[in-house]
Amino acid sequence: MNKSNKLLTIILSFILIGLAACNTQDEQESHSTHGTDGVKMLEVDLTLPTKGSIDEEIKAIAHVTMDDENIEDADEVMFEYWKDDNKDNSQKIEAKHDKDGQYIFEFIPREAGTYHVISHVTARDMHTMPEKTIEVK
Repeated sequence: MNKSNKLLTIILSFILIGLAACNTQDEQESHSTHGTDGVKMLEVDLTLPTKGSIDEEIKAIAHVTMDDENIEDADEVMFEYWKDDNKDNSQKIEAKHDKDGQYIFEFIPREAGTYHVISHVTARDMHTMPEKTIEVK
């Protein structure tokens, strides 16, 4: 290989390495910002009192939003609840849509204990399941 061909090969090698490095950096920047900038997330603010009484109605509210806008047409909003650590005996009840993205569930506990409440919310091809507990005496 003559001197000019070696020089051309070295120059082309540096150019290819530089292009490959730029491409990798662009891909990393794209992956790191895509998750926070263009994707709207389904958000559910589950409201449940921390304490309740036997034989008194308890109300749970799931406020469903996406990009700070109320979701009035969720595909499904179900509340699941159970006492203490006995999830095998959980009950699922469909929530009632109220207004302003709020879905309501009411139940009356018949026994003292810790009740777990999960709101199963599906909307805009997303699903989320926030959980809270309430102490009933």
